[in-house]
Amino acid sequence: MNDIIISARIEVASAYIQAYYASLQSAWDEMYQLYLDDELKLAASLALAHPDHYKELPNSNQIRGQRSFSKDTAHDSINCSCKTIWGYKCSVNIALWGISADHLFPFSLGGPTIGSNKMYLCAMHNQLKGNDVHFYPWEQGEPIWLQDTLFKIHQLRRSSVSRLL
Repeated sequence: MNDIIISARIEVASAYIQAYYASLQSAWDEMYQLYLDDELKLAASLALAHPDHYKELPNSNQIRGQRSFSKDTAHDSINCSCKTIWGYKCSVNIALWGISADHLFPFSLGGPTIGSNKMYLCAMHNQLKGNDVHFYPWEQGEPIWLQDTLFKIHQLRRSSVSRLL
C-alpha cells in the first residue's frame, strides 16, 4: 500500500471521527436531507449511520441485522482479504488460524451485516483490524448499503416521532 493511500485513509478517518461528534450535536434529519441533496462528504454520511443516532429507538435492531454473519460455505477455499486493508497478501496458514466473515465497515460503527459489507479475514488480521476506521478503504467511495441503511434509520426515527404525537 502506498503512502498516498495511507495518508488519504488517515485524513478521511479523522474527518469521520470529527463528523461523528458533530453529528451528535446536529439535527439528524437535517443532516440526512444534506445527504439526500448530495451535500455531505463520505465521512459525514457514514457518521449518520452510527448506532448512537438510533439505538434507543424501538426496533433499532432492524437497521443492521445480527451482529455476526451466519455460517456459510466451508472456508477452506476462501483467502484472507487483508490486501483490501493493508495492501499485502496474507501469509497466515488458514488451516491453522482459521478464517471468518467480518464487517468491512465495522458493525459497532453502523456497518450492517449484509453481503456487500462482508469480508473474510484470518483470525490474526480480524483481531488486528478491530473497529478502527483508519483501515476502512475510503478510496472505494460510498458503500452500496449506505443509502438503504440511512433510509431505514430515517423511517425508524419518523415512526418513533409519530408515536409520540
